[in-house]
Amino acid sequence: MILAVLFGMGLTSLIYSGINEGLKQVFGPATDIRKYMPDVVMKENPLDTMKALLVAIVTGGIFLPLAIRIFDHRDAK
Repeated sequence: MILAVLFGMGLTSLIYSGINEGLKQVFGPATDIRKYMPDVVMKENPLDTMKALLVAIVTGGIFLPLAIRIFDHRDAK
């Protein structure tokens, strides 16, 4: 829930800047993950975001019922 609030307020850059600094220590100063932040990617091309959300919904719709059925079947034994 905290990540959802930070994402909604556009403050995920605080989290990513910390991760980015840690990765710079390991991989060198040319490392920059800020261009891959979800809020940056969503602003660049909204059509790609809609495609990704559609794929996530379809994938969840397929695999969630299967997972529930498998776990319910195992719990019934």
